[in-house]
Amino acid sequence: MEARSEEVISGHGGTLAIPIIDLNKLFDSQSSEEECVKLVSACQNWGFFQLINHGVPDEVSENLMNDIAEFFRQPLEAKKAYSQLPNSIEGYGQVFVASDNQKLDWCDRFFLHVRPVESRD
Repeated sequence: MEARSEEVISGHGGTLAIPIIDLNKLFDSQSSEEECVKLVSACQNWGFFQLINHGVPDEVSENLMNDIAEFFRQPLEAKKAYSQLPNSIEGYGQVFVASDNQKLDWCDRFFLHVRPVESRD
């Protein structure tokens, strides 16, 4: 797989860019220390980052993005079929729901643990 350049995903006209972490650099003794500093900064200051050169084919990533976009375009009732179970963070749900009276789809999320087939329950 060819190493990707440090492409930046940014919003519409925004000046902020999502931090990019290069997995190849994390495993390279020449650049790992500098990349670790970037990783710590991204986690502490942003809470997330874009990982490049991870080995997942672009087609797989693009299919996942398309599938999740399609999922979120569904009506609320259809998404609720995949709701989180009590005491679980996996599945469809909302963050910071304080009451049943508030608007629920302002912060939709879908959380899923992904594991190799051989290690699944």
